[in-house]
Amino acid sequence: MEKKVIVLDDSEIALEFARAALEKRGYTVITCLTVLEFERVIPRSNANAVVIDINMPEMYGDDVCFIFKDNFGIKDTPFILFSDIDEEELKEKAKTSGADAYVCKKWGGDKLGQVVDEIVKNKPKTA
Repeated sequence: MEKKVIVLDDSEIALEFARAALEKRGYTVITCLTVLEFERVIPRSNANAVVIDINMPEMYGDDVCFIFKDNFGIKDTPFILFSDIDEEELKEKAKTSGADAYVCKKWGGDKLGQVVDEIVKNKPKTA
């Protein structure tokens, strides 16, 4: 069974960093540079998880999480906030937005992969 993750970040470097870390763990990775691109991809993606940056130019990632989970039929899709903001602030944003987890970018690709693995394992996607 294919494991699929969508990564939304406005930095191409961060997207490639996340892609490499997740592909190494066997995930198919769909990258999005904008919220508009994410909006087009998410309904038909059947993703096992979404990794999303907080500081997006169009809309903050925690707002995307909150709005999309309720309005796009993806309530059961795990969201992981992925940012370089202060860890306590990121933890609070994850809690208030309904995200399932958070990862500080400084923790590295292995930690991102571990968190995604854990989330996907404990919250399998039902279709």
